Amino acid sequence: MVSPKFKRLKTLNNSDTDHNRLIGSVTTTTSAAAIPYLPNNVIEHILSFLPIKLAARATAVSKQWGSLWPSFPVIDFDEGDPSDPDDPANSQRFLHFLENCMERCRNQMSLDKLRLRIAHSLAGDDIGTIDECVTFVLERFVEDLEICFVEEAETEVSLYLIPQAVFSSHFLVSLNLEKVKIDISSRVEADDPITLSSLETMSLKEVEFDDENDLEILLSGCPRLWYLESNQCDLGYTLGCLEVSIPSLKSLYISDCHALDFEVKCINLENFVFFSECTCSHHGALTVWECYRLKHLTISSLGLTGLLLLDCERSIDYAIFTPSLLHFLFSGLVQAKVHFLVSPISLLHATVRITNEMWPFEYYSFLRDCLESFNCSRKLEIEIRDAEGVINS
Repeated sequence: MVSPKFKRLKTLNNSDTDHNRLIGSVTTTTSAAAIPYLPNNVIEHILSFLPIKLAARATAVSKQWGSLWPSFPVIDFDEGDPSDPDDPANSQRFLHFLENCMERCRNQMSLDKLRLRIAHSLAGDDIGTIDECVTFVLERFVEDLEICFVEEAETEVSLYLIPQAVFSSHFLVSLNLEKVKIDISSRVEADDPITLSSLETMSLKEVEFDDENDLEILLSGCPRLWYLESNQCDLGYTLGCLEVSIPSLKSLYISDCHALDFEVKCINLENFVFFSECTCSHHGALTVWECYRLKHLTISSLGLTGLLLLDCERSIDYAIFTPSLLHFLFSGLVQAKVHFLVSPISLLHATVRITNEMWPFEYYSFLRDCLESFNCSRKLEIEIRDAEGVINS
């Protein structure tokens, strides 16, 4: 015989279950009914956050979502990490996918973005298909182009060569390249200049340049560039000096790019990071000059032997670690407060040129702190423009 208490509990449980089923049914019905009636621009905004594989699956939600698929302005393909990068089936799937994407977008007048993250080894047909895809989006005025190879091959393989049409696009705003090759020396011979007139941000990671002057030539054709990253790029060990002189540049990041000397002259530069773990002989001096708006300067280089900071006319947030430094030159206002994280014990010669013309009382403490950074230097030269003002104040 079932007790009244048990019956009551069972009734309560059944009521909860029925209530949950009802809520679930209402939620499902409501969601299913609501999704087809979202405005088209809202659906396109949702799809823009998805890689293209997931976006393609999402269009199966309803006829309305599916009808927007041919006009979707983004091709975002992330191959992931296949278990066997050399499996020919991976290559075939990749080619088939890109061909379908181009066919889907055939009637579109414009595209916003192409992102290719490729993990399998390249074959002849792959290269041709990538070239065709890049040309396809450039013809549709693409603004954001990203081509990234993530494959770690045990044997040396040829890097993918970026098509020349990329460097003649007036519509590109963002360019991100990784593990590819750039050769623009032929453009110089043909008097065909770089014309990336709208480019604002560029990231280059493990990019191989065919000629030692290719990077400088590339930068000369980017008049609106404000962000530049060069990370582990092969500039050629014969490169004597890498010069970065872009008036519009605001942020610069250079990491493990080997050249004998580096010169940075960017009048609007605000943030500069220079990082290198190299201790070989292919390191000389870093010169930063006429960067009047510089706010943050981070230098961490094990092999750098010369550092010149010129025309420092404002207070700067420094983080300088250069244990092999031999020669140092600073010129600018004393309130720039130049200092090292760790004193360079090998420093042979330091020159400090102070350009202040007025000497409020607090500037003396700035000068003291500045000079204390060079206690380790075997020779220290101090030049003060208004020496008489210092003595009389």
